[in-house]
Amino acid sequence: MRFSDSLLQEIDRKGRRVAVDLEVRAAGDDGSIPFKGHAAVFNKRADIYGMWDEKVAPGAFLKTIGEADVRMLINHDPNFVLARSKSGTLRLSEDQRGLLTEADLAPTTYAQDLAVTLGRGDVNQMSIGFRAIKEEWDESGKKPIRTIREAQLFDVSVVTFPAFEGTDAALRTVQFDSMLRTLGLDEMEAEKRTELLMQVTSGDVAPEFVPILRSAQERLSRLLPAGDPPPATTQPAEPAQSHSGDLDLYQRRLRLLAQRYRLPA
Repeated sequence: MRFSDSLLQEIDRKGRRVAVDLEVRAAGDDGSIPFKGHAAVFNKRADIYGMWDEKVAPGAFLKTIGEADVRMLINHDPNFVLARSKSGTLRLSEDQRGLLTEADLAPTTYAQDLAVTLGRGDVNQMSIGFRAIKEEWDESGKKPIRTIREAQLFDVSVVTFPAFEGTDAALRTVQFDSMLRTLGLDEMEAEKRTELLMQVTSGDVAPEFVPILRSAQERLSRLLPAGDPPPATTQPAEPAQSHSGDLDLYQRRLRLLAQRYRLPA
């Protein structure tokens, strides 16, 4: 199953988290904080929001690290710049393990605070924000596998949480479970439900799932306020900032599928 380019780009820009050994040494003569770690690991398969597995191939970053002006950030936040390749304070290279990241962190207050948490081991993960230039898909199994062959880097980041952990992710999980109950999908076999949700995300639903979506659409219609229906649109809504467990996004998807498969309004 292939996913839309807009969905892939949105997820790619949010980054990939890997747990790595990060090294922070004593500040230099200019106050800068030496840093070393890996922002990505080669050939290590990662689950991407339950929709596909993904791995990065060796050589994927060779072109971009020679051309791109990459920033090093905290949690992908452009307000917290630690180093930059253009200034020479960020140096990226590939080794046998992955994307080696060496930097002289700016001696700002937030970088000094970060150095403390890194030294204590409270933070030990990095992430990349990127765009896939060349990719391959293996759809022979139950779950697609995406291999990134070439990537354009936007940033490398030290991150606090891996994907879908922490309070915000827990809240999304509660909302997602509530949505499944509301739409009558909570009693479906887990594997079938995952397949259905993946197809809803991609916008290409198999005929076997149309009756299930018709039932969900009927349940949803009872929740919508009376009055004129929302104006029709021929384009999918912009992907949400998180997984499609967001109820509002799912409602929009169902309305679009209703138009496509002529389900009851």
